[in-house]
Amino acid sequence: MKKYWSIAIISAIIFTQLGCKPSVNIANCKKNVEATLDSIFIGFENEQDQTISNVISKEHPSKYIFFSPEIEPTNADTFIASLKDYFISVSNIDITMKQKDIFVSSDGKTAWFFALIDLRYDKEGFAETRKNVRISGILLKKQKNWKITQL
Repeated sequence: MKKYWSIAIISAIIFTQLGCKPSVNIANCKKNVEATLDSIFIGFENEQDQTISNVISKEHPSKYIFFSPEIEPTNADTFIASLKDYFISVSNIDITMKQKDIFVSSDGKTAWFFALIDLRYDKEGFAETRKNVRISGILLKKQKNWKITQL
């Protein structure tokens, strides 16, 4: 009887392991996604288009909508180019993060986020403030790096 139980237990272990995928550390993925998002917000505050460019995906059909309502959704290259003009027209950008929710797919390859910020900047000598600006986006993991593919 012990022989049959041993065979049953070994068989159960083998069959359950066949369908298992390597586990994804979702908490670690969220930390890495948060670091990527922090990079883009720091890039805006410091008016560094290259910092922002480093975390924007250029490989996928992407759509980006800028903070300003007069700018239409665009691809990555046009988005980065528009940043140069934007940074010429504004200064003293300050972003206050009020809320940031990050979600990661179970396979650890896709993430999406929602953020709520207050945005303050100077434009043409006047201070402007936008409260409760909602930002959302999608990130894809390429090799070991997260890239924003929609913003």
